[in-house]
Amino acid sequence: MRTTAQATFPRVGQVEAVSMFGAVVVGIGTAGWVRIRDMLAPLSGSPAEKLAVRGFISRRSLDTQQGVSQISVEEAVSREDIHVAFICTDNISHEDSVR
Repeated sequence: MRTTAQATFPRVGQVEAVSMFGAVVVGIGTAGWVRIRDMLAPLSGSPAEKLAVRGFISRRSLDTQQGVSQISVEEAVSREDIHVAFICTDNISHEDSVR
């Protein structure tokens, strides 16, 4: 049996009040590692300045990466300080990650 979790997103009027968007990175290969790096040290004036990495999700049990802790999918979708998920897995598995 497969279960899915649903994320609750802020309404359009509420988004304006958020100065920083909390983000989670799904997949910790090369692409995921680079996304974390870019959020931790964004280029001046880039949109990444509005992102704060809150954790990463991996199917493997891993230690902290670049000072960022691993969290579960359930925690990511239930936390109110996470607004964005960067899917950094193989292209073939993107659909399953989004579901």
